[in-house]
Amino acid sequence: SMEFAQLRRMASSWIKGISNRNFYACLREVEFQNRPKMQTEGLIYALSELPGHDGQATRLRALT
Repeated sequence: SMEFAQLRRMASSWIKGISNRNFYACLREVEFQNRPKMQTEGLIYALSELPGHDGQATRLRALT
């Protein structure tokens, strides 16, 4: 879906050159703004598809 594509782009841009700490701070800001469950699930899925970020996706899943 278009919304998923946007989430994937957001996740990709956050991950590039952003430390884990800052990434999670950004995510917490976004995930509570609108439809938290849907956004978080979308980001987990996007993260899980990006190479080298399986650990982040797993930790993120544990937070939800």
